[in-house]
Amino acid sequence: MKLRTIRYYMKQGIINMKRNISLSCASVVSITSALFVLGAVLAIVFNLNHIVRGIESRMEVTLFLESGTPYEKVSSMEETIKIGMESQKLISYQDMMLWQHGRRN
Repeated sequence: MKLRTIRYYMKQGIINMKRNISLSCASVVSITSALFVLGAVLAIVFNLNHIVRGIESRMEVTLFLESGTPYEKVSSMEETIKIGMESQKLISYQDMMLWQHGRRN
C-alpha cells in the first residue's frame, strides 16, 4: 500500500468522525460499557473462585465417639479417615487425649 493511500484513508476517517460525532461517541460508549461489564464479571468470578478455594482448604471433619470405645476401633477409624481425606493435618486420638488431659489441669 502506498503512502498516499494510507494518508487518504486517515483523512477520510477523520472527516467522517467529525461528520458523525454522535455515532462516534455512541460506539466509544458502547465498547467502554462492554469492557466494563466484562471486567466486573471477571472480578466477581475470580473472587468467588478464591473464596471457594479458601473454604475447601479449611474443611474439617469432627468425629464424636462414645466413652469406652476400644482403641483398636478408634485406630481403624483414624486410618479410614486418613485414606479418605487428603489432609495435611490430622489430629490423632493420642493427641486429642493429651490435649483434653492438659485442659483439665
